[in-house]
Amino acid sequence: MKFRLSLVLIIISVVLGYSSTTEIKIKNIKNIYDKVINEVPLLRFINSKEGIGYSYFLKFLDNQITSDSTSLNKLLNNSLEIYSNEEYIFNDFLNPNYLQILKKLIDESEYFTTTSKDATTINDVMKNVFNYEYEDEKYITGNGEIRVFEKENGLSFIKNKEVNISEQSTYLIYGKIKNFFNENKEWNYNFDVKNRTLNGYFESETNEYNENVFNIVDLEEQKIFGDILKINMVTKNKFKNYIQEFMIPHDEFSNKNFENILSGISDDEFIMVDSRNILDDEEYSFFVFSQLDLDQIQYFLDRKNLLQGQLGSFSYFRLSHKEVGIPIYVYYDNKETIFSTLIPEDMRIYLGEVNRFKYLRTYQSFEKKENISKIMIIDLERYFSNKFYSTSGSFITAEFFSVNKRDYVNIHIK
Repeated sequence: MKFRLSLVLIIISVVLGYSSTTEIKIKNIKNIYDKVINEVPLLRFINSKEGIGYSYFLKFLDNQITSDSTSLNKLLNNSLEIYSNEEYIFNDFLNPNYLQILKKLIDESEYFTTTSKDATTINDVMKNVFNYEYEDEKYITGNGEIRVFEKENGLSFIKNKEVNISEQSTYLIYGKIKNFFNENKEWNYNFDVKNRTLNGYFESETNEYNENVFNIVDLEEQKIFGDILKINMVTKNKFKNYIQEFMIPHDEFSNKNFENILSGISDDEFIMVDSRNILDDEEYSFFVFSQLDLDQIQYFLDRKNLLQGQLGSFSYFRLSHKEVGIPIYVYYDNKETIFSTLIPEDMRIYLGEVNRFKYLRTYQSFEKKENISKIMIIDLERYFSNKFYSTSGSFITAEFFSVNKRDYVNIHIK
């Protein structure tokens, strides 16, 4: 019980990521623990000793905090708001010392408030968890001081602000955040849990009109593999620049071959899936869902001395020079093309064993499937299995779309 307050703040910071202007509003701190950490498989696994583990953390808190469980329970049954003007990037949250992360958030916050008036228990946490010294009715931090102001309905820290958590929100966490998706605009957001999934909803005004939308249902019957997937519409020219950055060796032989293959793609614009392997940063594939001019491809192959073969309905050839860079293969049928670093022996396994997209848990988590501008998927099942010998089927998905001059992002964490 003693570790819950700090652990809740850790989860909040990880979920929210980074921003330059942030409001974090929590209706009830204990509900975050009960509904998020205890119900969502990914966060429950992170919290477990079998997962990343907090055993050292729990032992430390048990030894440090002097308040009894009744006082801590009462403290957790309160609301909390955090306001910050600082900018935090992803790397700030990779520090394995979570107490340092929490100290940084508190030190750099503009102010924070709580509906609790139990200054004694809060003092226990501030002094014994965060190691703040207390003198002259204020806490001393590395960046200054934290004064405590007693208000009618709670406590305000750093600045003398009203404790005004009176909104009748049904959400676990809500507020606003700027630059969360690195787009220099402000988002309203809320998080809640349903069916053991943490769902986050972001909304922002926009004056931009994105014509590069697609329907994810068009890929239902496809076999798409990879631990990290990014799905969006691209043009031929953008695809060329994108794929060359990650894959194509920059030798004349490979570039000329790639130009020939690119010209054989029928559509000027098509759905592309960028597929990565979490465990192997040299294993990636690019799915192009556009019909190929098979006659043109065959004419090209007849003029080149390239390694060729067949995998079921897919033909393939080696695109890159055999002595330059990572081997690049092209797998194709009459509907799609896959540019991949996977050798034919491995690709045979993927094409034979992977389920169709519509049967994947990640696909089924999408709430918005039409007029999408981008889809992001991080499937952690294989990573946990290899790194922690876990059977956790955890994943994170995100849908990006626009409606009536407003941008939306739906995030699902299982």
